[in-house]
Amino acid sequence: MEKKNNYIKKFTFADQVCERISYLNKVKDYLEKQLKNMPAGNLLIAPGTTPNSFRYYRRESPQDKSGTYLDRSKQDIKEQLANKKYYEKLHTAVSKELTALEKINKLNHSDAIIHTYESLNKGLKKLIHPINVDDSTYAKMWEAVTYKGLEFDAEDKTEFYTKRGERVRSKSEILIANTLNDNNIPYRYECPVEVDIGKKLYPDFMVLNRKQRKEFYWEHLGMMDNPDYVVHNMWKFNEYKKAGLVLGINLFVTYETSAMPLGTGEIERLISLFL
Repeated sequence: MEKKNNYIKKFTFADQVCERISYLNKVKDYLEKQLKNMPAGNLLIAPGTTPNSFRYYRRESPQDKSGTYLDRSKQDIKEQLANKKYYEKLHTAVSKELTALEKINKLNHSDAIIHTYESLNKGLKKLIHPINVDDSTYAKMWEAVTYKGLEFDAEDKTEFYTKRGERVRSKSEILIANTLNDNNIPYRYECPVEVDIGKKLYPDFMVLNRKQRKEFYWEHLGMMDNPDYVVHNMWKFNEYKKAGLVLGINLFVTYETSAMPLGTGEIERLISLFL
């Protein structure tokens, strides 16, 4: 029997904080570069002689109480000083938020919540369904789930074994399994999957993206130049379509013929794109 574990998805608040800090630092750098090129002084604004009109003055030092009047010909200076005031206020706001987020980030990176499970006695761990664990622990627990895969027919005399000692059905499956293993990608071979169409499917590989904590299914369609295998493979592929599994979203499919065997390049490409 497969042991059911209800894992909570990885808490991504720390990632969001880091992303926000990175963005704010870019904004801060931009503002500081702009402020270096702004004219000296500040802008004073007084009511104009008509409703909704204003008079603008440039004050270049704190001792200058009234400032120098800027007429229409000084529109460029007025706009630069106005933007300077805006950039200064924005710089203050960004700096305050950065200070707060950096404190949160420092606290969050203690990982106390995530490592609580790892700190427990082994005897306790056996009895606990952890709420939140680090990626490495999550992957180990995912791989440790027990299941009953497809049986091999008695007349099936071919024996292909992976580096992990699993018996698989073809040389191409050895290649996929070993490449996954070499890239430290957790996988299960022919693990049963219950689907909404009321059937149990056995994908060649169930693989885990440990960062996203998302499962993908990998089906290899071999011997596609053999009519008997083509019919069988397309039937399997249609079963996946009925189950709502979509290519590139939660299903990988690789193909091969005798003239175009599966290579590590295609396997590595899928790994780099999705895993």
